[in-house]
Amino acid sequence: KQYFDDEQFGYDEMIHKIIEKEEIKDYYPEFMEYRDQCRFLGCVHIHEPDCCVKEALEQGMISKARYENYKQFYEEISTRRKY
Repeated sequence: KQYFDDEQFGYDEMIHKIIEKEEIKDYYPEFMEYRDQCRFLGCVHIHEPDCCVKEALEQGMISKARYENYKQFYEEISTRRKY
């Protein structure tokens, strides 16, 4: 599986792939350990309360740069037009 910030998987390629915003978290393996512990099923780890991914971020268990990268991709895909 490729990850969104891999050098071989560029930003333009990601934007043009057909991917839903809810699927982006699957490309961040460091989220895997925490995401099933979130309060809400389907948590996207951005605005929800009691999010274990955000708690891991605050504790330094997840890279702030990687999390910011995730949020950027999430927002970009959230606002793209679907044709």
